[in-house]
Amino acid sequence: MSLLFACSGSSEGTGEDMTLRVAVTAPGLPFLQLYIADEQGFFEDEGLDVSFVNVDGSAASTAAIQSGSADITVTLPEGEIVARSAGTNTKIIGATVKKNLYKMFVSPSVSSLDDLAGQKIAMLTEGNGTDIQARRLLDLEGAGAANSTFVATGALPNRLAALKQGEVAGTLLFPPFDVIAESEGLTPLFSLSEVSVDYPNEVVSTTEKVMEEKPEALRAFMAALVRATAFIEEEFDEAVRIGAEVTSTDADIVRASLQNMLDEDAFAEDGAVAVEGLQGVIASMEDYGNFTDLPPATDLYDDSFLPN
Repeated sequence: MSLLFACSGSSEGTGEDMTLRVAVTAPGLPFLQLYIADEQGFFEDEGLDVSFVNVDGSAASTAAIQSGSADITVTLPEGEIVARSAGTNTKIIGATVKKNLYKMFVSPSVSSLDDLAGQKIAMLTEGNGTDIQARRLLDLEGAGAANSTFVATGALPNRLAALKQGEVAGTLLFPPFDVIAESEGLTPLFSLSEVSVDYPNEVVSTTEKVMEEKPEALRAFMAALVRATAFIEEEFDEAVRIGAEVTSTDADIVRASLQNMLDEDAFAEDGAVAVEGLQGVIASMEDYGNFTDLPPATDLYDDSFLPN
């Protein structure tokens, strides 16, 4: 993973520490702004000294910022909600993706969501967003989540492999794994964007401690991400190249995935989170994840670090 270092490492006039350690999971297109901002020097332009800390999965990225081994991360919102409800000082300060990118992919023998009754569904871990969202989808549009078995198989590559090998009958995938799955003959049966309005697919999360100690660094970080989001559309071919390199995916697959995301207006151009959408995530967690007393979206989200 490449690292970019600013010349000064401090904010002019304030002496604030402008170093940020970013917890990152396996590279995916919903996190592409991180790698664009790195390679194109946007972090450096903002006076930041940024390094990436590799972790295994969204739960680990949340744990990294809680422990102080990282300052900030981009991750699914569900883990941040759980962390906040457990009394941690985790806060969401923005988003890279503002729409639900997940699609339910199924084996060739499945022709409807009802057919998943009695079948296994792959998820990351119990209580994770992929678990909660899949259960909600089957209750709303299928034969009911109680009629399927949910199996923790790990991250996206593992879930795709389990589906290809016939170990499960369905799983949720997002770019570029959705296009990869289609290219290998698997069927996208349902797009979760149809049942999840303004779902913030990937949020930028930090802690109140970092917010207090490094406010200008966080504002600079969000400014760099917003600039990277614009870069995807303005310099599409370069964005495809970077996406292909960081995900080790064929450029044609990345091109198709990014174009789909642009067509669906999925990227958070201003870095903001829709409060109503975040509240919808909380409601789903209470209904399908056996969580109670979760904090309201207004307690979780602070938009004061977004660019003007």
